[in-house]
Amino acid sequence: MTVWDTIELGSRIIEIISYTPEYHDQVLDVVKKAFFRYETVSIGSGVNESSEAQTEIAVLCSKVLEKSLVSIIARDKQLNKIVGVSINLLQQKSPNSERPTFFETFRDNCKNESSINLMNFMIETDNKIDIFEHFGVDSFIDIMYLGVLQDYGKLGIGFSLVKYSVESAKQLKQGNYVDKYLKCDQIPPQLIFAIWSARGSQAIVKFLKMSIWNTIKAKNSEIEIISYSPEYHEQVMEVIRKSFFRFETVSRSCQVDESVEGQKELELLCTEVLEKSSVSIIARDKNLNKIVGVAINVLQQKLLNSEGPTFFETFRDKCRNESSINLMNFMIAADSKVDVFEHFGVDSLVEIMFLAVLEDYGKLGIGFNLVKYSVELAKQLKQGKDVDKYLKSDQSQPKVVAALWSARQSQSIGAKLGFEVINEEPFSNYSFKGKSFAERVNDFTLMNQLAAIKI
Repeated sequence: MTVWDTIELGSRIIEIISYTPEYHDQVLDVVKKAFFRYETVSIGSGVNESSEAQTEIAVLCSKVLEKSLVSIIARDKQLNKIVGVSINLLQQKSPNSERPTFFETFRDNCKNESSINLMNFMIETDNKIDIFEHFGVDSFIDIMYLGVLQDYGKLGIGFSLVKYSVESAKQLKQGNYVDKYLKCDQIPPQLIFAIWSARGSQAIVKFLKMSIWNTIKAKNSEIEIISYSPEYHEQVMEVIRKSFFRFETVSRSCQVDESVEGQKELELLCTEVLEKSSVSIIARDKNLNKIVGVAINVLQQKLLNSEGPTFFETFRDKCRNESSINLMNFMIAADSKVDVFEHFGVDSLVEIMFLAVLEDYGKLGIGFNLVKYSVELAKQLKQGKDVDKYLKSDQSQPKVVAALWSARQSQSIGAKLGFEVINEEPFSNYSFKGKSFAERVNDFTLMNQLAAIKI
């Protein structure tokens, strides 16, 4: 068994490993509980409601697992439990183009209309383009079914399953592990193919092309400034917990630092932003593969209906904890002091929402670099570069980067990078439970800044 990666999620350790037959039944259980129940085509074909269809498709999965040894699975190490699967099939060009394909042969053995319909979808979609001819190859890996148990969602497991499906294919192409994973009549793959039927899997493709923006040389390590990818979701949340919630001015003023419930609600905001926008920048200790700093950025677009609620207002209205509600009210009020869209005459901007660096990694210029490359990413998007990678089809290219600077350090960073302060006000203007923010942080000279830079 090859262990491709280990994801540490607090007390959980998730191993990304090559499939082995001892996990056959658990793999099928994940397919039943995740793929059949929630995947778009399974629902569209009624497989989610048909036990007979599920049994037939499970037989297909078993045949693929026997035929090809290139599937990748995720295991909760403590529980020895399979929690995610990428069932991959090695496809080879047939010398006889008139012979039925593997999927056609299987479809013809199905009896249930839902499983037949699902197979027809796969066959028809595959037939839109002859992948062998298009890329001039004779062998590829087809990521056939990708599924993660619901309790293990939002942890970057799906991303890692795809990432290491690609990596294993690369290794095989280079001649590594051939005896272990290929049969004597199988040719090493030259590419990876998949039908992405959900936004989550479609987003994975973008994140696989991770951008490294800069590398900071530190004493005992190198700090990479990179674009956010879902595999680091939990680590990003950990930085927010350990740094932003504990030390940031408004978090302390609203007592988010003392409220577990408030923190959980704001973590949901971070998760929504990371799913909604692909423009966040993070800092990684390369030696430890550890996230040590984050700029959680949200792409904001001018509302067509000026009376409609903003993204932050919509989220605030879902909160129940007084600390998180008060923090959101502060953000909404501070943002509303100046209409940044009107001020700059733009319809789209990137807002640096939460900026944080772990305490042990302070004074290394990480915060500066997180902001600098948030601006650089926005500039590239404005210029039309990597738009397909970072923006969804309904998102406009940003023309401005905006931020609320609530600390002297972030204000200094903004000034160095050329941000324009378009509104400034004392923290004594805001209060929580009868005490002003200035009183709560014992700083009566600190100002809050709404700042922006046109790119």
